[in-house]
Amino acid sequence: SVSLHAQDAAQFVKEGIALHDQGEYAQAIEKYNEALKLNPTYWNAYYEIAYSYSALKEYEKTIASADLAIKYCEEKDRLY
Repeated sequence: SVSLHAQDAAQFVKEGIALHDQGEYAQAIEKYNEALKLNPTYWNAYYEIAYSYSALKEYEKTIASADLAIKYCEEKDRLY
């Protein structure tokens, strides 16, 4: 079964995506970081962080976050 932490982390990512879609990129990143506090290797949170940093034109942070997403993604093909 999925752990409570994993479910909570996924919920934070879902909330972050909603904020990103409203143009609230910095607030979205805060939500993704909450997810990472629960699950530090949650690749999807890093992927979404990279997406929000890209929207903010913070490209070095975009690359760093994307690298972590790739590092932690067990099924790397899902990113391509």
